[in-house]
Amino acid sequence: MADLIKERIAAGLYQPRQPIPSEHALVQETGLSRSTVQKALRFLRDEGVIYSVQGLGTFVSPPRLHPPPRSGPVAAGASGQ
Repeated sequence: MADLIKERIAAGLYQPRQPIPSEHALVQETGLSRSTVQKALRFLRDEGVIYSVQGLGTFVSPPRLHPPPRSGPVAAGASGQ
């Protein structure tokens, strides 16, 4: 389910700051259980791909301006000292 939503975002079917279908609509469309859809949406929220606004729905996150911080050792000269 999470991959399907990501594919639709990449294809431009779901645009940044626009709503994605409701949990109920996704359950009806895919035939997956509600808990599976909820887990996929939670995963995408945790990744920052989507966000929810209580009472309004779930939306595609705007593109990030900067890549996420890299883990591991800091590159030489990038320590800011």
